[in-house]
Amino acid sequence: MTAGLTRVLLGEDPSAIIETLKGALRRGVPPVEPSKEVAYAAAMRICRFTTANEFTDWITVLHTFTYCNAQHQTLKRASSNDGGPSAELVRGIFHAALRVFLDRFLNIPSGALPGERGDLDDLPTEGPELLEKFLLTLDQQAQTNEAGRIVARYLALRHPTGPLIRTLVRAVVREDANFHTYQMLEATVQQHREWGDTEQGGHILMAGARYIAAHSPTQRAMQQTAEIVQRLHRGEDLHEQGGLSRYY
Repeated sequence: MTAGLTRVLLGEDPSAIIETLKGALRRGVPPVEPSKEVAYAAAMRICRFTTANEFTDWITVLHTFTYCNAQHQTLKRASSNDGGPSAELVRGIFHAALRVFLDRFLNIPSGALPGERGDLDDLPTEGPELLEKFLLTLDQQAQTNEAGRIVARYLALRHPTGPLIRTLVRAVVREDANFHTYQMLEATVQQHREWGDTEQGGHILMAGARYIAAHSPTQRAMQQTAEIVQRLHRGEDLHEQGGLSRYY
């Protein structure tokens, strides 16, 4: 169901999207299944988002993806209740799917996935080295595609996803990240849990990495404040040997 439904959800025919979803529900497919597929399609919009778009357009694909994730998580909770999800909540699947459809203009032209753009063999092979390279890459602006390549290389070599997710978290918390970036991180982790270590789960991690990279680096003043607090907690004298100089 995944490949076929994904093609429909990312296609050009809104009527086909509606009819395909209606058909699945009429066949008795639990609503959480198509809502999960819709969230994946929203992540693919971010994977194929190109830097030819306006920078502010990132917020459009972000809102769609985070809405799809929230709608899916709500359906999961409602499905565990005796009464099941309400009709209004199931209707949200269609709202989400058509939002993904409306975002199609941000994939024109469609950005290639890292493996489609060429070989990844110029990148390291060891997991820790790739994760360190990812963080170093985010020290520079406009490294969206390179960040995606590093994550794709990491996943292609079948390194464990736990350290990668922790690296994405670190990449966010060290920045002066705004609420939207935290939303993106949360939705990425949640949706990866839904798909696990599958091709779809990998695409979701790439989507999160690309968004985080697009919004890095910042001044990182919050990280500096946290480091100062930690040093004071340890009883260090910040004024000894120019202890504050590296922050200014």
